[in-house]
Amino acid sequence: MIYSLRPDVKHFLWFNIDSKESRRALGDDTLFHMDESPVSYLENWQTMAIEFYSSSAGKVSVIPDISQRHGRLFISQEAHTALHPLIDSCGEFLPVTYNKAHGYIFNVLTLSDDALNLNLCKKNQWGEIDWIAFDEQKLQGFPLFRIEYDNYMGVYCNERFKQACEDAGLKGVRFSPDLSGAP
Repeated sequence: MIYSLRPDVKHFLWFNIDSKESRRALGDDTLFHMDESPVSYLENWQTMAIEFYSSSAGKVSVIPDISQRHGRLFISQEAHTALHPLIDSCGEFLPVTYNKAHGYIFNVLTLSDDALNLNLCKKNQWGEIDWIAFDEQKLQGFPLFRIEYDNYMGVYCNERFKQACEDAGLKGVRFSPDLSGAP
């Protein structure tokens, strides 16, 4: 089964990459904080500080082990230890700091547009996604991936990734079998 990773903002804080901080670390011409394109940053990466905040969905104060935003994942040290062997080939771990702790932004670089079943995918009249469907046979060996169809905004995973997170007790994302654009 394929899942859409969605941040659990009702129970955990959401990460934010400040535009000034990303420009300080990567140069004035970067749009890393808001550009979800699948581009590698590791070669020029400088550790940057990220922030966490409570979304409008609730008043929480717990930092997640793992979270998703703009097609990237926040991964704590604990999550890195648990997930590194499984997802290392799917992208790059970009070091960050937060609240005097160390973690990573995992930049998912695995793309799987060729696994889309376009006959079953649907967008509404405004171009918003109503449904995404995959040929799961084409996704063997891809624990994490993104697609151009949703402008690289989502992160999708297979059962192995979900199970690895559950086995490690990692919290902060929901694994939604609903692949629509709904939150």
